[in-house]
Amino acid sequence: MHIVLLALFFFIKFTYNRYKLSSFKLKNLVIKQDASPAKVTTDSILLGSWVQMEKCNTVLDIGTGTGILALMMARKFPSAMITGIDIHEQSIFEAHQNVKINGLEDQIEMINISMQDFLNTNKKSFDLIISNPPYFSNDHLSENQEKNHYRHDQMLSLNEIIKGAKKLLSPDGIFYVIINAKLGAHFKEGLHLNGFYIAKICELVGKEGSKTKLIMYAFQKSFCYCEESSLIIRNAESVYTDAYYELCSFYLIDH
Repeated sequence: MHIVLLALFFFIKFTYNRYKLSSFKLKNLVIKQDASPAKVTTDSILLGSWVQMEKCNTVLDIGTGTGILALMMARKFPSAMITGIDIHEQSIFEAHQNVKINGLEDQIEMINISMQDFLNTNKKSFDLIISNPPYFSNDHLSENQEKNHYRHDQMLSLNEIIKGAKKLLSPDGIFYVIINAKLGAHFKEGLHLNGFYIAKICELVGKEGSKTKLIMYAFQKSFCYCEESSLIIRNAESVYTDAYYELCSFYLIDH
């Protein structure tokens, strides 16, 4: 009897944990993440929360994955028309599901296409472009090729993203992106060479006392002064900071 109860306990625990991993909940969104190798991360929550624009009619999410950033922008800009693109078929399938689950079919379009091909077929410009792109520039490649496509720039480099932004961004548009801090100098050089101006920078520290891990950038085509800031995600006890909760309060379930 005890053995049966113990087995039942572990089965329920396994099923519950699997359910938790297969979906992610925000205050006003539910995101399934069974199929996409790009799971919802703190990075995306921070980037989507950091976006600020007075007016936004069109949005492009490059490398949409589960559709998390496109969905976040739909909640932030209810009248904007949003396009999410991704080369990974399973991700787009899941992103379609997430759009439907959240009742946003009239606002969000998901397309299974590479950015390179999208550049050749797209006819419109975007007020806001947002992306949480590959990070590691071929360092420490995984044996899982699907994960490599998301964690490395084998399929889409930062330089390609910058050059694509030049064609896709409207004259007064803003591009929001989050990248590994190690690539910051290279990225800023690419922006400068392509005639972009940095409007905002936010350096993200993963844990209090550690080095900057990620950097969020907002850049545009017209001249502007750069607003610089920093944010510590977790304190020394690995608890999310008040600054993190304050930035993400529009999306996070009350803690």
